[in-house]
Amino acid sequence: MYQLILRLNEKGIRFALSNVLEHKGKSHDMLKDFISKHGFKVHYLDFHYGNASYNTFKQESVEVLITNY
Repeated sequence: MYQLILRLNEKGIRFALSNVLEHKGKSHDMLKDFISKHGFKVHYLDFHYGNASYNTFKQESVEVLITNY
């Protein structure tokens, strides 16, 4: 996935990747390092899952949209 993102970026093709930086106390350090190293933009998402059928609470996750634009 990271290689594809880098190829798109090198060719000037805009991309957006939705992912989670933190979830249930765990950090996605590989993704954080990748973002930092390549200077991609991080848009923090604020969604509410009150009607979701699973038992995950918003405060346990940091959801983001990563872009090169």
